Amino acid sequence: MDTRDIELQIITLILADAFAAGYVVSVKDGHDWVLRESTDQDEILGVMFTSGHDVLSFKHPHTGFHGWVKLVYGNGDGSEVVADSSPALQSLLDGATNLADELAAVA
Repeated sequence: MDTRDIELQIITLILADAFAAGYVVSVKDGHDWVLRESTDQDEILGVMFTSGHDVLSFKHPHTGFHGWVKLVYGNGDGSEVVADSSPALQSLLDGATNLADELAAVA
């Protein structure tokens, strides 16, 4: 499994968990917001990976809650794709963190 495959597995789980929790996701490609408030995984993934990093912003339509995750591509085996995040999203990222740990252990 290459770095991009590992990154994609982790990001896909983050998105799945976010959608399950009712969030909409916006994507910043390092310079511009290239997608706003989407719940379409294919659309989101389609605008990602165009630079060395992306920022995902999470908003819950009912509460207005915002949080963010900074993704940096090409870090080692890919298991460290999540470079930083807002503390309020910690529980949302638990599944992805566990997956990253599992993938790093076998890489």
